[in-house]
Amino acid sequence: MLTRSRGVPRLPRHPPPRNKPAPRGVRSSDRLSHRRRNMTAKATTSATFEQDVLQADGPVLVDFWAEWCGPCRMVSPVLDEIAAENPDKITVLKLNVDENPDLAMKYQITSIPAMKVFDKGEVKTSIIGAKPKFALEQDLADYLK
Repeated sequence: MLTRSRGVPRLPRHPPPRNKPAPRGVRSSDRLSHRRRNMTAKATTSATFEQDVLQADGPVLVDFWAEWCGPCRMVSPVLDEIAAENPDKITVLKLNVDENPDLAMKYQITSIPAMKVFDKGEVKTSIIGAKPKFALEQDLADYLK
């Protein structure tokens, strides 16, 4: 059994880390909507999926995500950068799996973040999990040429 000697002071307990404060002029309850406004990738839904993705001209990367998913939030700005750097090569769309469970089930999304590249209405590439930008660019190299 380990015992603590009397001369050794206890380490202070630190309070749990706080969330970052909301940007100036944005109420803390509006943080999520603020993040959504800063996304450059367009959102798609069950109602618009066929037109946005299946009938699109050229490749479309669909990011299957959820608001509560930490890795999804980490990969989101990376996808936004890729979309901004390659607007004429690939379209990046986001699909919230909580709001559109029918599509998540149809495309067998069992873990998120999951990204699928559609071309001419068919799934051509699937990417599972959050990855750094260079790894995503390698996975998407055929479409970013």
